[in-house]
Amino acid sequence: MKPRIYIYSIFPWKSSLLHREHMLAKAFDRLGYKVCFVERSYKKIFQEKKRMVGNIEIITIFGLPYLRGIFSGLFKLNDWIISKQLTKIIATKGLCWHILSSPLWAKSISKIAKKDQKIIYDVSDNHLDYTTNNIWRKNLKNYEDFAIEKANLITLTSEKLLNKLPKQAAYAILENGVDLESSLTANPILRELYKGKIVGFIGGVYQRVDLELVERCAKSYPSADFFVIGPTDQNEKLREMKQFNNFHYLGPISWEKIQDYFASLDVGIIPFVSEKKYPWLKTVDSVKVYQYAYFGYPIITTQFGNVKSLRPMVTVAKTNSEFVKCLGAALSGNEPAEIFNKRVALAKSHDWINIAEKMVREISSAQNHHIVVE
Repeated sequence: MKPRIYIYSIFPWKSSLLHREHMLAKAFDRLGYKVCFVERSYKKIFQEKKRMVGNIEIITIFGLPYLRGIFSGLFKLNDWIISKQLTKIIATKGLCWHILSSPLWAKSISKIAKKDQKIIYDVSDNHLDYTTNNIWRKNLKNYEDFAIEKANLITLTSEKLLNKLPKQAAYAILENGVDLESSLTANPILRELYKGKIVGFIGGVYQRVDLELVERCAKSYPSADFFVIGPTDQNEKLREMKQFNNFHYLGPISWEKIQDYFASLDVGIIPFVSEKKYPWLKTVDSVKVYQYAYFGYPIITTQFGNVKSLRPMVTVAKTNSEFVKCLGAALSGNEPAEIFNKRVALAKSHDWINIAEKMVREISSAQNHHIVVE
């Protein structure tokens, strides 16, 4: 008998970015599991909402905003509010797996999960590096320690996250992946409109993305068209960059169409700022790498996370000047064919279905040591 799988998300189902929990939900569904994707909303006050998206049940519950952790009392209050709602809507009997994408779910889930149900803490980021004050960091550290203690299994996207865990913790390294099913039918839509080389960044265009570097690249290679796609908090800089005829910002693209844009590129870039400026980049396993890799074209990145281990499929630049130079080499098209094939093989080895199957095996073999907190 297959377990019912609850995935407790960081991002809502309708997020403009496809995050790890969305892709795992889809993969488990394709494998024939009953999947419930639990999201939190600040707007739906004490009114749980359920809806079906295909075979996946989306459950929306109310939670207070944490306000960057400045009020410690909000954490306990939210635990109480969330636990009350979850008690009504989460199955209390039968085989269930509770997969937590954020440690902030941990205390609520621990109150409702039964001893024969498993809790999995799925770590895709160093959440503590997102905190901006000591109160927030202290409280979040408390929740993460609790999640690690109560989990039957901790899954991590990178070995660089292992320093979070005590020596006796049960864990598995499960990297991010690519949605091969949707990639198979991708249509290179931009190639119908642009005849020259196309360079692109697809993802969250937030402060971690070095738009100054993108601008420098666009100036250096005026015959190539540069596309930046995704939600942003850098609107002013993007408006400024519109002065360049070969630069195009398209905003966020729907899930259903995004693979068409990945398929359109001649070079995929990941121009992140330095790890010193954004420490959480040290542990990032970028989904974009695998999405780019499926289509075989060159990938140029700055130094972050685990990308160094992916060379030569990925070209990792040590400096911005080197990034610009490496991009020029990629645009020349003189790359050996075997590198193309290695990228495609890398992507296929990171199919989300394969990753979900590995997670199933790891969870199935994990011990039932969870203790319910009354």
